[in-house]
Amino acid sequence: MACDSGRSAIEQLDAFGPQMVILDVMMPELDGPGTLEVMRKVSASEMPVVVFCTAKAYPSERARLEQLDVAAVLSKPFDPIALPGVVEGIWARRSLA
Repeated sequence: MACDSGRSAIEQLDAFGPQMVILDVMMPELDGPGTLEVMRKVSASEMPVVVFCTAKAYPSERARLEQLDVAAVLSKPFDPIALPGVVEGIWARRSLA
């Protein structure tokens, strides 16, 4: 499922019940970190594994995002052919934790 904004993702969260969510850091209406903050407050179900993707892959920005207790931070642009394998690796590492 794809949502066109952070607000839309929050509205769909409990109805859809995803196991993993990939949030773009820069989104309309509510950015990725803001969306994550609200998701954690309003979710009635178990929180999904969260991954951020960002074009601002500066070390300081990555560190700030990683401190938000997410499974990974992906840098854009990424290889769309390799993305499924990257996501599977994130899922496997998170499942082992």
